[in-house]
Amino acid sequence: MVWSWFLLRLLIGLSILTVLFLSQRFWYRALWRVTGHWGRTTLRVGVRLLYLSGWLLIIATLADNLRQDHGRLLSNHSPVTTFAGLWFLSALFGYLAIKFVHGIEWLWHRFHKPAPQDTSKLPAHRIDLEDIVPDPSRRTFFRTASVVAGAAPFLGVMYGFAAERLRYELHRVEIPINNLPAALDGLQIVQISDIHLSAYMTRESVRRAVDMANEVGADLAVVTGDLITGMHDSMWECVEEVRQLRAPLGVYGCNGNHEIYARAEDLAERLYRQAGMKLLRRENAIIHYKGAQLNLIGVDYQRERGPSGRKQQMLPNFDPLVRRDMPNILLSHNPNTFNRAAELGKASLLHLFRRDNIAARRRAKAGGHKQHKLGKDPLQLGGSFVFAPGNKDLFAHISQTFGDNASPEALLAAISR
Repeated sequence: MVWSWFLLRLLIGLSILTVLFLSQRFWYRALWRVTGHWGRTTLRVGVRLLYLSGWLLIIATLADNLRQDHGRLLSNHSPVTTFAGLWFLSALFGYLAIKFVHGIEWLWHRFHKPAPQDTSKLPAHRIDLEDIVPDPSRRTFFRTASVVAGAAPFLGVMYGFAAERLRYELHRVEIPINNLPAALDGLQIVQISDIHLSAYMTRESVRRAVDMANEVGADLAVVTGDLITGMHDSMWECVEEVRQLRAPLGVYGCNGNHEIYARAEDLAERLYRQAGMKLLRRENAIIHYKGAQLNLIGVDYQRERGPSGRKQQMLPNFDPLVRRDMPNILLSHNPNTFNRAAELGKASLLHLFRRDNIAARRRAKAGGHKQHKLGKDPLQLGGSFVFAPGNKDLFAHISQTFGDNASPEALLAAISR
C-alpha cells in the first residue's frame, strides 16, 4: 500500500467531515440566535423543535442507508432521503459562502486604513458618533452580502432540483474521421450517459430522455455507464427504461464507476442480455452497415489508481481488441482512457510492405525528409487532432501506418472553420 496515497485520502475525508460538522453547527447556532429574539415563546419553541425533529430524521435516514439492503425502513426513492441530501449540500455551500464574505471583511479590516480626520473642527456629538459607528455603510454592505451569500446556495439547490435537472438537451456533434469508408459517412450514433437513477432522477425522467433519444432516429445507440447512483437504486428499473431505445444496429453499453460502487457490474451485464442489448466488458462487436464494418469496443470503468493507491495502466492488454482494417469506436466511461487508447495504435515491420506506406515514404523522400534516429518506441503510431472551445472536435486523423500524417491543407481547413 502507498501510505502517502492512503493518508491523503484520509485527510480529504476528515476535512470533508469537519466542514460538514462546522456547517451544521453554524446553522444550528444561527437558528437559536435568531429565534432567541422572538417574543412568542410558543413560536420560538415550535420552530426549534421542528428543526431538531428534522435533524433526527436526517440522522435516522443516514443510519438507514448504512444498513444497505438488510431490513431498510425507507424506500430507495424516499423523499426524506432526497431532502437530507439537498439540505446537506445547500447548508454546506451556504456556510462556505458566508465564511468567504467574512474572510473578505477580515481582510478589509486588516489592510484598509481609513484616512485620518481633523476632529478639532467637529462638534462634540459628531466625534462621539464617529467613535460609535466608524463606517455604517461598510457594515451594512457586509451584513447584506452575508445574507445573500448564505441564501444563494439554498435557492440554487431548490431551483436545480425543481427545474434544471429536468431540462434535457440534445447535442448534435459531427465527428470528422480521416479515411472513413464512404459507406459509414453519415452513420448516426445516439449516446446516453450518466443516467443516475435515484431519488433525484425518477424512472419517468429516464423514460423522457429515452424518448428524446429515439426521436433522433439514429442507426446505433450506446449507453456509457452510471445507470444508477448507489446500491439502493434499482438497476432493473433503469434497464427496463433503457431497453426502449430503438436503433437498427442495436443498443450497446459499458459500465461506469457507480456500477463499481454499487457492486452491480455483473448484474448490469445480465440484465442487458435479458433485455436483448449488449454490455461490452473488455470485448468488441463488429457492426455491419451498408456493406462496411465498424469495430465497437467496450470496457468497464478504468481506474487510474488501484486500491492500494499505486498508479496502474489503463486499458491493459487492450491491443487485441483493436482492428487495423476498419474504424474503431471505444465505449469508456472514463474520458482519460481515450488518451491511452490513442497510444495503442502500433505498426509492425510488415507495414513496410504496404502500398500506402511505400507511397508515404516516397512523399517524405521527395520532400527532403530523412529518418535521423529511432525513438523510444519506433512502432508507435500517432494522430492529428483539432479541437475548438466547447469541447468540439473539428478534425481527427489517426495514423494507420508509418508516414500516414494529416495533410497541412486538411489541418488548415479545420482551423479556419
